[in-house]
Amino acid sequence: MSSDPHRRHRTGVDELPPALSSMWRLCKLGYTHQPRMVMLVVLLTLVVGIPDALFALWLNLLGNAVIARDTTTIWIVLGR
Repeated sequence: MSSDPHRRHRTGVDELPPALSSMWRLCKLGYTHQPRMVMLVVLLTLVVGIPDALFALWLNLLGNAVIARDTTTIWIVLGR
């Protein structure tokens, strides 16, 4: 046992449930009552990430073209 007076001992009443199992239980509960809405939220979350992925791809193409000193690809990537 620790004799540190500044350390708090949490009783069973004050402890929070584990995060992962709580989120899983919440997702199951939501899917039970509103399966279409849960699927829509998952789909929209994936769709929202598409612009970020495309920007990363564009930046990768531009960076590789600059390193290779490929002016044709630079102009194509920049859309000019």
